[in-house]
Parts: sequence; structure tokens; C-alpha cells
Amino acid sequence: MLWLAGLVAEGLLVGPTLAAGSWRGGAVAVALTSEVLRLATIWSLDRRWSMHVIVEDGVPRVTWGLFRFLRHPGYLAVTVQVIALPLALGLTVTPCAVAPLQAVTTGRRIAIEEAALRESAESS
Repeated sequence: MLWLAGLVAEGLLVGPTLAAGSWRGGAVAVALTSEVLRLATIWSLDRRWSMHVIVEDGVPRVTWGLFRFLRHPGYLAVTVQVIALPLALGLTVTPCAVAPLQAVTTGRRIAIEEAALRESAESS
């Protein structure tokens, strides 16, 4: 939510800061690619996708789709989006301010998920 508020506030108060034709096109491509990665993660998780940490005992860990290559592809996608989308819009303050907070939050979330997965595996 802070990220969205930052986008709106920076857009209204400061406006775009990157020169037209600079690396904004690359940021657009990265933002779109990360959205595809996010959607592919949701597709791979199917009914298991949730905003909450839910681990069902006896249900094997997802190892297909993007999970064959990355342990937490959805978090990678969201982290990249937090940085790339503002840059695609020519906004530079928001990603610099929010990215460190996103990294801490994501790190905590991954630790919680990994602990839940370990606990589920140990109880099986």
C-alpha cells in the first residue's frame, strides 16, 4: 500500500524525472516481464495460491512450473515490480524509498513460509 501511495504522491508532487527515451523502455519491459512471472507463479500454485501462509499436511511441495527453477518466483516478481514500474513511469524516489522496505518484508515472509514448510515436512 505504501508503494501505491508513493507512486501517486511522487507522480503528483514531483512528476517524472527521467528524460524521455532514456531507460524507461527497458523498465517497461522488465515490469511487464515481472508481471508475467507473477501470473505464472499463481498458475503454478493453482488452488494453493493465497495471500496467507497455508501449508496442508501431506500435500507435496510445488515443484513444477517456475518452481523447478526458483524457490519463490512470486516474491521475485513483486520485488522487481516495486522497482521497475515506478521507473517505467519516470519516478525515481518511490522505488528508492520502498525497495528496502520491500526487501525486509519479503525476507520475513519467506522465512515464515520456509518455517511452515519445514514444520509440515517434519510432521509428515
